Amino acid sequence: MSAAPPRLTITILTCDEAANLPRCLDSLAPLRDGREELLIVDSGSRDGTVEIARAAGATVVERPFSGHVDQARFALERASGDWLLAIDADEWLTDPLAAAIAAALARDDAAVAGYEVERRAFVLGAWIEGGGWREWKLRLARRRLARWEGDDPHNVLRVEGAVARLKGSLAHYPQRSLSHRLEKLDRYSDPPARRAAGSGRRPSFAGLLLEPPAVFVQRLFLQGGIRDGVRGVVLAGLAAFDFFVRHAKRWEISWRAPAPGATDSPDRASAERRSR
Repeated sequence: MSAAPPRLTITILTCDEAANLPRCLDSLAPLRDGREELLIVDSGSRDGTVEIARAAGATVVERPFSGHVDQARFALERASGDWLLAIDADEWLTDPLAAAIAAALARDDAAVAGYEVERRAFVLGAWIEGGGWREWKLRLARRRLARWEGDDPHNVLRVEGAVARLKGSLAHYPQRSLSHRLEKLDRYSDPPARRAAGSGRRPSFAGLLLEPPAVFVQRLFLQGGIRDGVRGVVLAGLAAFDFFVRHAKRWEISWRAPAPGATDSPDRASAERRSR
């Protein structure tokens, strides 16, 4: 009598992802055999995300946002499958990747603890080839050997054991527009700025001045962003601006002081000087 095939848990973290979630869920169809666990951890969606997830048969856990790394760890703790597939709502499996994952699960190779997949991003109306946008990510792992690491806003899946790679690609739609990118840049630059400020190290003028142009050169030339033409230039510029904002926020934190109150207001100070 043959052993039962391994059971898969798929985890997705969401917050107001109604525009992206249906595409993501549709791409998972080849992996859903009725035994799988589809677990969605939502942090306060108001756009119908939760209703979409439940209609697709997902188990939805609503939980206040506690950081990208902590939310991912919570999802892993709630998972019960033999294998874990971690995917973001703004990502989806291409057909070749879905087939490769299904084949890997069927093999259940005892020598492999996890699989990396190549993520490709669709940005500014095109698939981006350079600038560090094509990257290998560990997304399929034996649940008991997996753990989440990283610093907000970037969570990183790690596994204890050998890692192999799968054919096909994981598609990613990280930004709707430049305005959306700038909004995310502002939000995502807060955690690293606060961590750096909390380390006790004084913010660096040299870092503010030199790191952004170094990042621009790295993304555009060393990582091949120039192959994407104007898009590559724009994205390299945004990456450089990201680092500039991080440094600027560190300086802002170091300059922060309590707002003037009644006891030290300019009017009161002037009156005290006049009374002397």
